[in-house]
Amino acid sequence: MIKTATEKLKQSLVSNVNHQCQLCHCDTPLSQQWVCTTCERELPFSPAACITCAAPLKSSSDRQCGQCLINPPSLDRLITCFDYLYPINKWLPAFKFSRQTALAPWLANHLANSIINRSYTNIDQDNPNGFENQNLKTNALTKKNSEENGLTFNNLKNSNLKNSYLENHLPLMPEAIIAVPLHGKRLKQRGYNQSELIAKQLSRLLGIPLLTDAVIRTKKTEAQSGLSLKQRQSNILQAFQVSQNLPAHIALVDDVFTTGSTLNELSRKLKLAGCEFTQGWVIAHAPLA
Repeated sequence: MIKTATEKLKQSLVSNVNHQCQLCHCDTPLSQQWVCTTCERELPFSPAACITCAAPLKSSSDRQCGQCLINPPSLDRLITCFDYLYPINKWLPAFKFSRQTALAPWLANHLANSIINRSYTNIDQDNPNGFENQNLKTNALTKKNSEENGLTFNNLKNSNLKNSYLENHLPLMPEAIIAVPLHGKRLKQRGYNQSELIAKQLSRLLGIPLLTDAVIRTKKTEAQSGLSLKQRQSNILQAFQVSQNLPAHIALVDDVFTTGSTLNELSRKLKLAGCEFTQGWVIAHAPLA
């Protein structure tokens, strides 16, 4: 009883503590996390773009860029939250290399909102921007799709029907989440996998299981930054090994998407192992310079 009262007191005190916004340095409630509401509106949120590589589109009516239409990537869908511009291009390296892991919940919450908003075109209008009841919203939308169509992705055997269903109804929420794994030596060096920290938060927010042992990284690759597209593709080739049976629809979580070499190679391996549809869920999009 004393322990319970102490915990409640701690929670009460924490809820009333003000923190400074990381941009304008004004006092902001802990509930807002990291930046104040005013500064948050100025963050470089990703605009509508190619659904498989996040490249800019020539027309608002287009869904994919010309390159992805000519050479379809293995990844079926990509959802990003931010462009890799200030201050995201300062915060993500700090999160990844300097143990600023307190950023994980804030980053994941924004990415989760992007996932919901871009996964469904007919989100209910009662609370389009809120996230408090997102699990209920996700379940309701999935149930609504199933009831109206009498079909779900996993019970479609005919490939033409499946392609039509994908075009009109996916991406629904995946059956599982996988974080892009680090090689064992790099994980030991860094002490944590930044993508897995994000994936754990997304799993909690969206109510989707996280598979932590489904894929292992068998090849210690060079850092992708600074490499050309061809070098990145060669560097990451055969870097992953699938170690367990997979569901049909999986979301892959990473921190930054540049050329897509890592996510597309991982998607390719998952599809060889039986997965049928892959999404990429990424904090930021950074075009190759």
